[in-house]
Amino acid sequence: MSKLTDRIERANREAPARLGFGPASQQEKVCPMVLVGLYQHPTKDPPNTDGKPDALVFRLEAVKKQSLEKVASALSGEAWGVWANSLDGEQAAWLKEKGCDFVVVPAQGTPLDALKDEMGRFLYVAGTLDDELGRTIEDMPVDGVVMESVEETPISLKTLMLISSVRGFTGKPVLLARSSPVTSWEIQCLWDIGIDGLVIDVEKATPEALGATRKKMGELARRRPRPDRSSALIPNVAPLAARPPHRHEEEEEEEEEE
Repeated sequence: MSKLTDRIERANREAPARLGFGPASQQEKVCPMVLVGLYQHPTKDPPNTDGKPDALVFRLEAVKKQSLEKVASALSGEAWGVWANSLDGEQAAWLKEKGCDFVVVPAQGTPLDALKDEMGRFLYVAGTLDDELGRTIEDMPVDGVVMESVEETPISLKTLMLISSVRGFTGKPVLLARSSPVTSWEIQCLWDIGIDGLVIDVEKATPEALGATRKKMGELARRRPRPDRSSALIPNVAPLAARPPHRHEEEEEEEEEE
């Protein structure tokens, strides 16, 4: 299992009560939401702030081994990944060999061979999905979804609804990518609809903004277990026998009795 997917799983479950003696404060506290730092270019210098991300991801048009070689060496042991517009099986195997922890790929043009190596695998979703495609996410060989919505500040209710519509398609983790800052209230609203983490462009965010984002994430109360989302997608059609008869049906029955 990748470090990022493991971090998300630990955030989604209650930490067990500490056994033995000693103060309860010594028990490990896991931030409910994950924070992933996004870079548009490979870098060896992750942000050194109170809002240090749980993982780093480099967004690239294509996987260029030369530019990633030094980064892979500098970030050895860290959770880092690649968000690529195109990725094949050979490139995925090379990334795994260099210590890449996870990949983010689009559905269009991504061969299944690129998803066979033991890395975290995230499906990139831009905007919204129609029902026919959305329902398939649960069965795909991916560990979660990274989605981008309309980039607006502040986030509108309509955009929150669109994000929630994608979230509702799957029980797998969903991370939201943002370039602009997110307020404490927006983080709370995103958390309430089931978003598991944020992918923040750290090249645009200030250290203070990252620190504030991390602080708010740490203050979130754990969610109650969410109902099975797949059941919400199935129309609840009552049996014919349980439906009340239409007026014209009642009239026909009365005529037959006469």
